[in-house]
Amino acid sequence: MTEHEQDKLQAPSPAKAADSAKAPAQKPSIDRAKASDAKDAGQSTQPGGAKKPSKAAGSKAEKPPRRALLRRLAWWLLVVAVVAVVVAAGYGFWQVNQRALAAFTLQQQSLETRLEESQRHIAQLQVANQESSAAWQQAVSKLETLVIDSAQRLNRVANRNENRWPLEEALTLTRLAQQRLQLDASALVATGLLRSADEILSTLDQAAVLPLRRQLAIDLLALESVASADVNGLYFALDALAGQIKALSWVPKPSLPKALPINDTPLTGFWHSLKQIVVIQRLDVPMQAPALMNDFERWRQHQLLLIDQSQLALLARNQDLFDVALSQTRDALAQMASQFPIEVWQQQLTAMQTAVLNPQWPDLQGSRAAIEIYLSEQTAPVVEVTQ
Repeated sequence: MTEHEQDKLQAPSPAKAADSAKAPAQKPSIDRAKASDAKDAGQSTQPGGAKKPSKAAGSKAEKPPRRALLRRLAWWLLVVAVVAVVVAAGYGFWQVNQRALAAFTLQQQSLETRLEESQRHIAQLQVANQESSAAWQQAVSKLETLVIDSAQRLNRVANRNENRWPLEEALTLTRLAQQRLQLDASALVATGLLRSADEILSTLDQAAVLPLRRQLAIDLLALESVASADVNGLYFALDALAGQIKALSWVPKPSLPKALPINDTPLTGFWHSLKQIVVIQRLDVPMQAPALMNDFERWRQHQLLLIDQSQLALLARNQDLFDVALSQTRDALAQMASQFPIEVWQQQLTAMQTAVLNPQWPDLQGSRAAIEIYLSEQTAPVVEVTQ
């Protein structure tokens, strides 16, 4: 191997490479002088001589690491610049977001403040509305009281006899209704009398008469709500039934043989004829004798006696005795069901058994007392009230 090839294979030492990397760049004139010296020294050497490598060869070996370092430095600068731009953009976006969030927070606080003010205002309006409603209701009630008092005072001052006579008539009718209800226990008559009194009061045009009609309506409803019996109507219905039983005329119906079927065969017809001729009776069963005229009269008298007993129980308002008498009357009628058409009588007696003879009557004192108080106020002396 020649010395020139050994110089090519010999690499620069690490110390020199580090010194060359750390050394500052010289001026261009010095670099050109060194390059010309290296060129002259390279031309004077011979191939056979063993000499150290020249400075030109060392500079050529130092150029690749320097370029790589510069390139790496450029890349690092670029990365730092990009990161700086990204950080600056993020910071700017964060500042914008913070300003927007602060503005939104201020707006939310202002809205909450306005909402609280609106709620307080609404609460104040509601309180004021309730107070005004209570004041209006109180004023209306006072006005109604004043109107009624004024109407009564005007009626007392006017002393109209044409209005007093209908009131006296209505008072008489209410008293009669109360008496008929206590003595006769007739709800129909009492209801008719109260309705007549209400019709009389409806012809009056005074506002003070309206409470009287209201009390009459209350008593009428209470009276109509009670289930009561029409005692007179029930008595006359039993009397009509007794009259029909008295007018009955009875003749025993003969026991005729049964007619043969039309479409029977000769054998069936012979069998029916044989059954009519040959009669088989059981001796262990008591045989009921056919009814005679004396039995019918006895039945009729017993039936009339039961009807009289029902009428007496009705007039005495004895509910238990009345129900028992009606049940016995129905049973006695059922004995002659095969001889007379008694379905209508049975239905009438069944309807009578639902009658209530002793109901709990309402007190009609309210209507009479209201009319009496109104009439007493009409005749009282007028007292002028100054406000």
